Amino acid sequence: MGSIIAFASIWHFDESRIAIDRYSINIEKIYKEKIGKWTLFMDKFFIQKVKRFRSERLPNETGGILIGSFDLEYNIIYVVDSVLSPPDSEEWPMTYVRGCEGLERKVSRIQKLTLNNLEYVGEWHSHPDGHDCMPSTNDRIAFFWLIELMKIEGLPAIMLIVGDENRSSYIENM
Repeated sequence: MGSIIAFASIWHFDESRIAIDRYSINIEKIYKEKIGKWTLFMDKFFIQKVKRFRSERLPNETGGILIGSFDLEYNIIYVVDSVLSPPDSEEWPMTYVRGCEGLERKVSRIQKLTLNNLEYVGEWHSHPDGHDCMPSTNDRIAFFWLIELMKIEGLPAIMLIVGDENRSSYIENM
C-alpha cells in the first residue's frame, strides 16, 4: 500500500487577469494530547513559534494568548497560533505578566478574517532555562482566574507552559 500525502491549497480567482492562482499551504506534524475529558491538538508550526519566541526573550519569561477553536460536542480544542506578548507586558527572569495593548483589535481581526472560526482559547507563557514546566504559585493563581473567566462563556480554561525542551498543557485544572 502506498503512503498518503496530505496537502492543502487555496485557489484565488484574479478578475483583473482572468486567471486562477493556487497557493500551497504547508502541512505540519500534528501533536495530540489527551487531558482529562479534552483532546488538545497543536501543530509543529505553532510549537516552534512559541519556542522560538521564548528563546528570543531569555533570560526573561514571556508568553501570549492562544488562538484556536473549541469543538464542544467532541471535547476537542485546536490551538493553531499565538498573539505574542503585547508591548505593555512585564517580562522578568522568574515572572511574566501579560499585557493587553492591542489584543482586542488583533483577536477581532483574526475572528473577522476566519469568519469566527478562530478565537481566543487560552494563555501561554514560558519558564526560564533550568526550570521545569510545573506551574508556580503565581501560575496557579492566574489559572484559577482564567477558569472563572472562561466558565462565564461555558468554555474550558487552557494554559500552556513552555520550557527548555518540553511543554505542559493544562485544561480546566492543574
